[in-house]
Amino acid sequence: VRIDPPVGYLRVLNQARTGPRGGASTLSVHRRQGKGVERVIVTGSVPAGSEPETVWRSVLDPVAYAGAVFGWQLAANGIAVEGPITAAAAPSEGVPFHVFEGKDMGQVLRLLGKYSSNFIAEALVKAMAVRAFGGAGSWEAGTEAVRMRLQALGLDVEDARILDGSGLARGNRVSPRLLVAALSASRRSFQVGPELVASLPIAGGDGTLAKRAEGAAGAVRAKTGLLNGVASLSGFAERPGGQVVVFSILANDFEHGAVAARAALDGFVAALVE
Repeated sequence: VRIDPPVGYLRVLNQARTGPRGGASTLSVHRRQGKGVERVIVTGSVPAGSEPETVWRSVLDPVAYAGAVFGWQLAANGIAVEGPITAAAAPSEGVPFHVFEGKDMGQVLRLLGKYSSNFIAEALVKAMAVRAFGGAGSWEAGTEAVRMRLQALGLDVEDARILDGSGLARGNRVSPRLLVAALSASRRSFQVGPELVASLPIAGGDGTLAKRAEGAAGAVRAKTGLLNGVASLSGFAERPGGQVVVFSILANDFEHGAVAARAALDGFVAALVE
């Protein structure tokens, strides 16, 4: 098991085993917070002679991880780092080390939509908080900024409950009707419409739909969503004759597993474009 980049903050606990040649991989990767470190626990088995697998995982403490990566890069360039790396307020006499200009919003939205990046979604909502209210970004201020923006588009958000930027919080409550209204209003917008549509995964083509909804290949652009017991798909579909329709499906408490739920959603959009 190899971690990239190989920072000391991430400590591997490899409990995986080699399985029979030609068998199925059952590898699983979990994280557990420790004192000043994060344990990366690998379990299951991998077939003998199989190709390497790449597994992407988030980190439990992004600030500590960022500090570890920064320290690692300094050391790699011959700059000694003494003592532990800690998070604290910047001293008044501090001097900026580097200023990084990020991608433009169209590129950011593409990364968010195509690859379903929860981190980008959270960062954007907190950035909305700063722009709307000043001060530090937060979920509370960010979600209020989202509600204000939806209301400015003429949407009814009275019954919506928005707790975070990514939609991972179990307490979030939005209706398919609201999502359809938001997608419709955004698509009509000259300012953001083209970037929004271009950011959505294409059925059977790319992003999180690259290997899904092949019965609607090229005719559906939609955002996926998946939690334990929840599957969703919302976006645009082109019907025969060129008519574009907006749809949103939120499936909760399904009984036959996530794979079957996703297959049902894919079957819906395939029927939609027939």
